[in-house]
Amino acid sequence: MPGTIEEAKQTIAQSSPQSAVYLGTDSIRFTKKGQKFARYTTIVVLHIDGNHGCKLFENTVVLPDYNSIKQRMLNEVMFTVEHGMQIVDYIGDRQFEIHIDVNKDERHKSNVALKEARDIS
Repeated sequence: MPGTIEEAKQTIAQSSPQSAVYLGTDSIRFTKKGQKFARYTTIVVLHIDGNHGCKLFENTVVLPDYNSIKQRMLNEVMFTVEHGMQIVDYIGDRQFEIHIDVNKDERHKSNVALKEARDIS
C-alpha cells in the first residue's frame, strides 16, 4: 500500500541525493447512484538511488464530474502543482520531474486544457 504525501516528505528528505522524484496526477470517471464523479489520484514516486527500486506515495480525492474534460485536466494539473508545492522543500538537488497529462497534439482530447495548464504550472 502506498504511503501518504506526509510520509513522502520524510522519506524524500532521508533519501540520498542520487534518488529521483516523479510526480503526477491521473483521474478516472465513474457513476455512483446515477451521479457522475471523478477520482483524482496524485502519485509521488521516489526512485531510490536511481537503481534500487522505488517507493510510492499517494493522495486520492473524489469530486463531482460535470462531463468536462477540460475541467478534469485542469483539476489534474491543479492537484499536481499543489502536491509539488508541498514536497518541493524536500527535493534539494535530486532529479525532480512533474508529469502533466495534457497533450500538445490537437488530435487528443486532453489538448483542450493546454493553454490553461501552461498558465497554472
